[in-house]
Amino acid sequence: MTLKLNLATLVIFSFLIIGCSSVDISGDSRADNTLKSDVSRKLSLWAKTETKCEKVDSIQTQILKTNPIGTGDSVASKRYGSIEEKWVVNLCGQNIPFSVIFTPDGQGGTYFRTSREKN
Repeated sequence: MTLKLNLATLVIFSFLIIGCSSVDISGDSRADNTLKSDVSRKLSLWAKTETKCEKVDSIQTQILKTNPIGTGDSVASKRYGSIEEKWVVNLCGQNIPFSVIFTPDGQGGTYFRTSREKN
């Protein structure tokens, strides 16, 4: 009986966590859903820590620049190009802007680099 109760509690708790972790991401981005999830988790944690706020309301994305092959500031971006985007995390009435740069790794994956922008 205890095992069934604990398993049921674990399943319900897992659904609550998954449901609460979903953040509305809107706007233009070259990132696929997996990459959006990875970047949004990192930026959400950063914004929550900075603002002492627990709940991210939404994230807006905007493509700023496409850097063609031969340009950029890293070996990978010079070889494969890169995309510069602005992501704004909205939480507790505040908008926290970040710069996100996506660079292909040449093997089907993508590196991303984030930095905090000034308001």
